Amino acid sequence: TCVPCREGAFASREGLGACELCPPGTTSEIGSTTCSACAPGTYTDHSGSGTCIPCPYPLSSPRGSVNCPICLSILDDGYYLKNLAVDGAKMLAQPNQYCRPCPERADCSASNTTITSLGVPRGYWRASPYTSELHRCILSDACVGSTAGSVVSDAQ
Repeated sequence: TCVPCREGAFASREGLGACELCPPGTTSEIGSTTCSACAPGTYTDHSGSGTCIPCPYPLSSPRGSVNCPICLSILDDGYYLKNLAVDGAKMLAQPNQYCRPCPERADCSASNTTITSLGVPRGYWRASPYTSELHRCILSDACVGSTAGSVVSDAQ
């Protein structure tokens, strides 16, 4: 008699002697013939997972992910990625260290907002593209600002 494959495993056709494990980023129900990609905002990091795990706030992930490598700012405004060279595992372990709320008066509305692409409103400046602290200009006409998503290399 045939035994249906467990959650997280599949048999591509009837009559196979063994089930195969679903690869990372996918899962399956009992008795499945294929694996399904994890929905956006969820992930599996190992083969044979029976369920996709929700990403911890404020992280998210695209469909079929093996971790949660992105801040919600990529999907929604309100957050930015503080460290551009962050390792995915570190980000998953300490999301609030890397995904930061948008600073007051800054513009984080563009997709993929990072520390270097924070929007700075007219009349404000920041000391470098690697700081999130905004300062009011004494001569407001001298500070033209920037739009969200514009990567800068000098002080704004």
